[in-house]
Amino acid sequence: MRFLWASVCLCLLTVLIPSTGCVPVKPPVTVPNVVGLTRANAESAITAASLEVGTVSEAHSETVALGLVISQNPAADAEVAAGSSISFVLSLGPDTPIESVPAPPTTPVVDVLPEITYESTIQLTGSAQPGVLVEINGAGGFATATADGAGAFTVSVPLYTNRPNRLFVTAVDELLHRSAPAPLVIIQDGMKPALFIDFPEDGAALHAETIDVAGRASDMLAGFEGLQVLVNGEAAELDPGIGTNGTFLRPAVALALGENTIQASATDRAGNVTTAEVTVTRLPLEGPRIRLVSGDGQEAVANGKLPEPVVVEVTDAGGSPIANSHLTGQVTRSDGQLSASAETPNPDGIRADFTTDAQGRATIYWTLGTDAGRGNNRLEIASADTENTVLATASAANDTPSQINITAGNNQKVEVNSTAPVPLEVWVSDGDNGVEGVPVTFSFTSADGFLNESEVLQEVTVMTSASGHAEVIYT
Repeated sequence: MRFLWASVCLCLLTVLIPSTGCVPVKPPVTVPNVVGLTRANAESAITAASLEVGTVSEAHSETVALGLVISQNPAADAEVAAGSSISFVLSLGPDTPIESVPAPPTTPVVDVLPEITYESTIQLTGSAQPGVLVEINGAGGFATATADGAGAFTVSVPLYTNRPNRLFVTAVDELLHRSAPAPLVIIQDGMKPALFIDFPEDGAALHAETIDVAGRASDMLAGFEGLQVLVNGEAAELDPGIGTNGTFLRPAVALALGENTIQASATDRAGNVTTAEVTVTRLPLEGPRIRLVSGDGQEAVANGKLPEPVVVEVTDAGGSPIANSHLTGQVTRSDGQLSASAETPNPDGIRADFTTDAQGRATIYWTLGTDAGRGNNRLEIASADTENTVLATASAANDTPSQINITAGNNQKVEVNSTAPVPLEVWVSDGDNGVEGVPVTFSFTSADGFLNESEVLQEVTVMTSASGHAEVIYT
């Protein structure tokens, strides 16, 4: 038991030794000189001396190069306890003010230009910052002008013929800084429009005193828009047709007995004119005849039934009705359908047979074809008892809009803060024909920008044109 107590006391004595102050003290450490070193080398020197890296700050220096130590704390060769922190200041180099970069010149403003011209060059006028060089790229070449002291400029630009010319107008200052370009589109059109008289046919022999003249007019660059059509000097009605064609109708053109020349002319927006003509012969009518009583010149939506039937009458030379005359109706233009009943469509479609009643009359119900146009549906009715035939025309309007398609401007690459060279364009249709007067809203679902050259509009509603198109300018 005594031995155990002695051992415990020995252990207690051993534990109490540190509190007596008999443990040896570590010697002080000399602070290394890190001035002029890089940060990495300074930190290595400090830690190698059993010291800690303290605060590292930065300051400008006119004498110490960028990235080297300017000063330290404590100073070099000072005596400090091991593990002490050494702070130092790194150089940012001389405190040289950064020169401001001049802003690029503003985008030139071009005066209003015609959308289309038959000229081979176009003169551009406008305004820019005084003294800048105005560059015009694109079209048929490269042209420049210098804005005068008031900022005005004038320059002649050659154009590619018979095509849209996309121009980019840029200002360049004396430091060769360039403005954002101003995009322009000018159509050079030196080609005459296309013109076709579809009815009556050239060389036709007719018995009617008047004839509806119908056909198509189109311009390679502008389609039917802006075209003016005259028939024998009188304005014809012009509507959108299939594709770029416009369809025209000049009803009730008088025919004299004998040979008649019917002349049509079409003038496009650039002033180009083309003509077409047909010659028809009006024959005297003798014996039994068929005449159109009512139903000519009506209008309905495409694939729709005319509001009134077409009624014809067969009489002898003295005007007495001929009953039970066998008639044949034939759609000669478009893909309409005929029927003898208002309720039951004719399964034979474009051709149907009819019989006159006791008054010598027959009633024909007509459903128009798919394509819209002016006078673009035509019906010919013949009788087995008469020498002549009669013709009826009808116009088809577009139906309710059912779809919208992107037609231009998608997937362009444009400089920041610049206007896209091609407007964003869509086409609204009933599935076959463009629909006019439909509101189309353009807005952003991602990114940003402005519409129609406004600095505030990020949503705009545009009505479709006669061809069913709507477009906006995107910046």
